[in-house]
Amino acid sequence: SESSAMQAEMRLKQVMEENNRINQAYVERGNEIDQLRLRYLEADKEAQVLKQKFIEVETQANYLVNENDRLSVKLKDLLSDNEQCHHKISQLEKQIMSESEIVKRKLGDETKQVVDKLNHMIRDLESQVEGLKTRNNTCLLYTSDAADDLLCVDLGGRRIIKKK
Repeated sequence: SESSAMQAEMRLKQVMEENNRINQAYVERGNEIDQLRLRYLEADKEAQVLKQKFIEVETQANYLVNENDRLSVKLKDLLSDNEQCHHKISQLEKQIMSESEIVKRKLGDETKQVVDKLNHMIRDLESQVEGLKTRNNTCLLYTSDAADDLLCVDLGGRRIIKKK
């Protein structure tokens, strides 16, 4: 019986040691669980921050997509306006070139007419000048020997005497 009591005591000691190890493992596991809970809470907070940032980025992306669509429509309108302007400019250039040719022809014709009139007037004036020369040559007659001294003779052939 003593041996049975010793065996029972040993067995009790082994069970208690096993119980202590289990309790220690339980406490360690509890500490690990607490650390995991803290990490989970920190990760959850970080996930919330990232989720908020994602929402902000998504909102900005939606705004930029809408702005891009709006600008695309505006660009198409501007390109269409630009094309219409180029077409109008092309038409105006053709019209200006056509009108320029007409003006050149008119100016050429009018210039020819003016030149012809001026030439006619010049010929008339030349013939009038010739007539005047002929008339003046026949009218100038010096009647005195004073005609030899041209500086001291008036048109009538009279001697000019300077008084001192």
